Amino acid sequence: MVVAYKVNLIISPKNQKSLNLVINCPENQYILEAAEAQGIELPVSCRAGSCSVCIGIVQEGTVFQENINSLDLNFIEQNFILTCITYPKSNCTIITHQEDKFYNL
Repeated sequence: MVVAYKVNLIISPKNQKSLNLVINCPENQYILEAAEAQGIELPVSCRAGSCSVCIGIVQEGTVFQENINSLDLNFIEQNFILTCITYPKSNCTIITHQEDKFYNL
């Protein structure tokens, strides 16, 4: 039986008001895919973890990232994730649209 978690997305586009949306995300589905299946558009490009367009920050909860090519340990320790290759492992809160912050560190 597949467990589904509640993922609170704090959608925070640059220079726009933030929006909080909660999605249900099975533990075996990427967060980006679950959001899209529920009609939520998030930033995306490669869908393989090799760029940083879909980058977000885990504010609360536990996740698992596969095949991390774009993030070094320093960014992982700061809770950056790539939503295209990240599964939830608990209920969690993720701030989306963080590419500018990522490049300005």
